[in-house]
Amino acid sequence: NGQMKHVQYDLVIYCPLRNIEVAQASTLSDLFVYQCDEVVIVAKWFQKRHGEGLLIIFDGWDELSVELRQSSLATRIICKELLHKCSVIVTSRSYASSSLLDLDSINRHVAVMGFKVQEIENV
Repeated sequence: NGQMKHVQYDLVIYCPLRNIEVAQASTLSDLFVYQCDEVVIVAKWFQKRHGEGLLIIFDGWDELSVELRQSSLATRIICKELLHKCSVIVTSRSYASSSLLDLDSINRHVAVMGFKVQEIENV
């Protein structure tokens, strides 16, 4: 029917892929930009739940190298190889998003168009 259901998340993780530590992360804990003692505990809790209640926002797919787009933790999460119950939002410039559209795990694609040059320059 095209409608999105309302979901409430226990945790939202913002993962800027231009951050090299995030881009090259090998564990869920590595995705947290700001580390503290509780991060490992929280990560283990979500891993046991296969990501249920977790929303991960991977910002900047276009910032990843072609190699990392094929074999990174972000890719494994997006492809539902890990944390298959979590929700994922991926942002990307259009020139790099074609590799995302080839993935079976993508269920919605939204193209934001119509930015004015001044709006783009201010970002």
